[in-house]
Amino acid sequence: MTYDYRSDPVLGPVLAYWCEKRGPRAMPRKRDMDPTELAPKLLPNLQIIEVLDGGARFRYRLVGTASVDAYGSDYTGLCPDELFADDRVVFIQDIYRSVCRLQVPLFTQNRYHTPKNVDVFAYRVYMPLSSDGSVVDFIFGVLSFQTGGTALEAAWREVARLDPTGQYIEPIDPAAIAA
Repeated sequence: MTYDYRSDPVLGPVLAYWCEKRGPRAMPRKRDMDPTELAPKLLPNLQIIEVLDGGARFRYRLVGTASVDAYGSDYTGLCPDELFADDRVVFIQDIYRSVCRLQVPLFTQNRYHTPKNVDVFAYRVYMPLSSDGSVVDFIFGVLSFQTGGTALEAAWREVARLDPTGQYIEPIDPAAIAA
């Protein structure tokens, strides 16, 4: 069973917003996205990721405070390969490259396990943005975190292990969102 991202109070509204801004096009432009049009409670969960060199690299252009709090640092302006170890950076870049290749939003679910025996679940939706309608040049991301009943502590990522059995990725059909 997968997580119901459409009903998530953070992911669902942002995905619906992306779909609204997309209109009849395959994907909206970055300039179509105005975070002030979203409920203020959603803003801390947003990311904007720039696609560099056709997807050879990616740079975080906007990192909301929910991510900063969850990961323990503000990584705005940095690239995933400057932040993460080999397996994790490959996983992250593969997701971003899939968004660029498929040109549809992707839902991802990851489970992390901390040394204090707490599971942390990260739910994300990554949505393509294109200035020309055919090449993805930015990715609009939204993240939601849940724990196994305890508060999410700052810098948990430094000690939490990504659980490979807790990973799930699903392309999202934009037509199904509008329905």
